[in-house]
Formats: sequence, C-alpha cells, structure tokens
Amino acid sequence: MLLRQWEQNLVPQVPIPFLVARILPVLFGTAVEVLQRQHDDGSWGFNSRETTAYAMLCLAAVAPLPLCQCIRDQTELAISNGKAFLLQQMQDWSKPDLVWTSKVAYGLGVVAEAYTLAVMRINLDDHSFGAVIENFCHIAQPSLSIIQQISQLPFFADMTDWLVRACITEGYLHLPLFDKARQAVTADEPVKQQRHFNILPFMLVSSSRSTGACIPPDVNAEFMVLCALVYEVDHYVEDVVAGLEGVNAREVERIVHEIFDESSTDRLPKRQSEYAPEHHKLESQLSQQLEKIKHTLRRGVSWVLGHPKVVSASKHDQALLQMQLEAFYIGQITSVYESSSLTDSRKHQGSSPSSQESYHDWVHTTASAHSSSPVVFTFLTCLLGTSKHGTDCFQGAEAKYVAQDLSMHLACLVRMENDIGSVIRDCKEHNLNSVDFPEFDTGTIEEPEDLQNRLQQLKRLAAYERDCAKVTFARLGELAVADKVMKGLKGFCNAVDLFGQIYAMEDLTPGLERCS
Repeated sequence: MLLRQWEQNLVPQVPIPFLVARILPVLFGTAVEVLQRQHDDGSWGFNSRETTAYAMLCLAAVAPLPLCQCIRDQTELAISNGKAFLLQQMQDWSKPDLVWTSKVAYGLGVVAEAYTLAVMRINLDDHSFGAVIENFCHIAQPSLSIIQQISQLPFFADMTDWLVRACITEGYLHLPLFDKARQAVTADEPVKQQRHFNILPFMLVSSSRSTGACIPPDVNAEFMVLCALVYEVDHYVEDVVAGLEGVNAREVERIVHEIFDESSTDRLPKRQSEYAPEHHKLESQLSQQLEKIKHTLRRGVSWVLGHPKVVSASKHDQALLQMQLEAFYIGQITSVYESSSLTDSRKHQGSSPSSQESYHDWVHTTASAHSSSPVVFTFLTCLLGTSKHGTDCFQGAEAKYVAQDLSMHLACLVRMENDIGSVIRDCKEHNLNSVDFPEFDTGTIEEPEDLQNRLQQLKRLAAYERDCAKVTFARLGELAVADKVMKGLKGFCNAVDLFGQIYAMEDLTPGLERCS
C-alpha cells in the first residue's frame, strides 16, 4: 500500500499535501463504496465468493487508517457478514466464479480458494499505522454543529447513522480541493471565508451517497470543485465587484463578454461586440480596476473550459457549457445591480420596482443563470459523458431537449427555494427576491400577513417545478441515455432536494459584507 511505503520512506518524493488532498479521499471513499455495495446476505457482486473476498481485503487494508474509525463498527460488521456468507459456501471454495475477463470470462480455482482462505484470517487489530500517518490523517470538523442540524432533515431519514458519519468525514477530506478552487478564482482578492463553505462538501457527498445515486469518485471530486468555484464567483461579484466605486454593470458585462470572446474557438462564432472600445476611454484607476476584475474572472473561465473532460467533450456539449457559463457570469452581475436598483426604488417609492419583465421570464433567464444550476448540470454531463471522444452526452434531439428542460426546472426550483429561505434577509438588505415581482403583489411586503401570502404563492410554484423535474427526469430515463449519466444526474437532483431543505431550515447565505 502506498501509505505504508511512504511511511517507511520508500516513496519520500510524494508530498503530504498531495496525500491529504488526493490519496486519502480515494481510500476513504473506496471503503464507503464497498460497504454500500454489500448485499444483505453478506456477499458482494453477483453473490460471488471471489468478489466477496476481494471486497473484504479492500476493507481490511483501509480500516487501520485513523480517519476510518468513524466507520469501524460497520466495517467489522461487514467483514463478519462476509465471513458468514463464505462459510455457507465452503464446499465451493475451489470452484472459480469466472469473474476475470479476457475474450471470455474465466477463473482459476486455486486462486479463488487462496483469496477465500486469506480473508477468513482477517483481524482488523493486527495492523496499524505509525504516528506520522496518524497526524496528517487527523480531521478537524469546525462546523459539526450545523452539520448535525442538517443531518436531521427528511433527506437523511433513510440514511443509516454510519453513512451520515462517513459523509461528514468524506466531506472534510475534500476541503483541500475546495480551497484550491477558491484560490483559482480569487487568490488575490479579500473575499471573506463564508461559514457555509466548509459544509458544502458534506452536502454534495451526501447527495452522491444517497439511495439511487452513483457519481464516480473522480467525477464527484471535480464536480465539487466546480461547485466551490461558482460559489466563489458569486461571493466575489457580490463582495468585491459591486463594492467598487465607479464600476457599473454595463462595464463589467462588457469585460465578461470579452473574456468569452477570447475563449471562443470553433465552438461558437465570435459575436460582433456592441461595446466599441473607443467609446470606453476610462480613467486610469477605473481601467485598472476593470482589468483586475477581468483577470480574476478569467481564471474561473479558464479552469472550466480548459478542464480535460470538457476539452474532450463534443463540440455541442462544449458550446452549451460555454454559453451557460457566460450566462452564469452575466447573471451574477445583473443580480447584484438589480438589487441596487431595488434599493433605490424602495427609497423613492416605498414599493417593489416596476418591471416589464414577467416573473416567469426572469426566473427562466437571469435568475436560473444566477443559480449556477444550468452550468453545473452541463459540466457534470461533460464529466459523465461517453468515453468515446467527441460524442454528445445526450444522443438525438429529444434527449437533448428533455435534458435541458430538466436542467431548467431544477434551476428554477433552486432559485425559488433559495428565495423562500432568504426572504427576510433579502427584505432587510434590499436584495431582489422572487416575491418582489408584481405577480406576488397583495399589499405591502413589510406587512407580515402579506409576506406570508407571497411566500405561500412561491412555495406552490416551487412544488410545481419539483413535480415537473420528477416527470422530466423519468422521461429522460426512458430514452437511450447511459446508465452512468442517469445515476449521476440522480445525484445532482438529490443535491437540489437537499439544498432546498436546508434553505427551508436556515438561510446559509451570508449577509452582504463589502470589502473596504
């Protein structure tokens, strides 16, 4: 095992940060995956003796790690049940299960029996790691109280206690990747660490581990990094960009369009920019501010569009991701400045701003893009897509249409549930909320009775979008979509469900804090 060789200084060139960020999550995640796949009769695979032996050896190898103490009881139970299954099959130990593959499935009886005999001698107390491994396997859990609250939500009702503990640990193992994503966007900017940032990995891991979902560990890690990145972009625009004096929405939108024009290759035709450079002769200080914003925002764009899985995706999927990523950036900017306009409107009129845009149009465009759901959805499909280079993840017009429809229903649902949870904060800080739109108008929003009336209307719309998402997901499953993709999308749907329940419990979005 790599860690044992490293501990004995046989592979000293492997740095500790790499072990912590890359190796430990894989080892722990593998153990959890193996535990989840055990059948009720104690076996693994297709009730295979040899596969059961492999699974038990895997658990025995990882169990001595200090971070695996949280699943120690379940590991011992799994190995005990595995031994019981093998004892019932003792007369067939020397018969191969045909689990090896070449041109045909085959097996070797003597090898199968050797593995079976080996696992019958497993004793988890026979092995341990030294102090060095124990030290860097220690996991700090600063937000455990809020996680304990979250774990009481209905989403976790069918999840066993050991699996909840495992998700907590696995989530914290991914924090180094989250920090790396944070630095990829705003390494030079004073964006404050948000208290909910540390619990995002737990929430995303739980969504993947829940029943019916299966996002491969490598895909899940990259998926979580993107989620961290979009959260950081959101906070950067809100905390830094919107607080810069003299910078307006039109100027920031212009540099976002420039970034994506520069990023376009043959995926998308270059647009004729409506912003002519000669009309933007800015003061030196303002120019420097805008150039700094452009440099910061470009880092996130480069990470997403330059990801190896995205580069190897089909031209259609790349183009869709690029369009949605640009819409996400523009949505962040528009949302911040819409809130600023709302503040001015309430100061002068004492009511919600008038708008020619309907709520339906807004929630399907600016609001859904701002939620980041469409870009995360499409990035995930690029990660889960076919291994055949350049092949569309969804084949045919119907599958593509239904997939995008599912993405839109989920995006609207995310925004609505977010607004339901943050309506009080948004009202105090004059942030634009769904209930500010004229369609919800039944009086004065500051009056408790009117606010509850608006919230009830919004909750009914959220329930409608949830029902639509369920129907659309089922329809997508009837089409020729790869099983790996459907299971991955199930994990994404689970994440939307969990986030909605959390918004209802507590608004995790931090209060607006401007950087000086």
